[in-house]
Amino acid sequence: MKREYWENLGLEHELINLIMAENGKDIESLRKRAETLESERDEIIAKRDEFCRRIKIEELFSREKFACDLIRDLAVEKFINANLAPEEAENWLADFREAEPFAFKAYIMPDDLPRFSIEKLRSDETAELNNNINNKSQSFLARLKKLR
Repeated sequence: MKREYWENLGLEHELINLIMAENGKDIESLRKRAETLESERDEIIAKRDEFCRRIKIEELFSREKFACDLIRDLAVEKFINANLAPEEAENWLADFREAEPFAFKAYIMPDDLPRFSIEKLRSDETAELNNNINNKSQSFLARLKKLR
């Protein structure tokens, strides 16, 4: 807004000064709002870029044969925290595979390990377990009687 416009309309200088001051306040308010919006836009763009980077990294890591999803997720987090670019993933994974080979081998539980789950035992397993307990308790009681 130009002062000459108002002078050509024949307004007094005091009135023109008031108009210019109000206009200046409006402009400053709009400038601050624009700066705020630009800052918010930049934050959103940064979040979008980080999200796209994470997706790209997760896709690269999902092609690898990790022992389990948890280890893969931890490897992704470790890679992201190292602040490396997705292009560096192949070399990083090679180093990780060398340093942590267990992360890429599936662990198969042996069949003879005792079960510690909340599953209900089958009736034949229950009977066998009861027999083992009875036998062990009887042998313990027999040894205890010998000691007395």
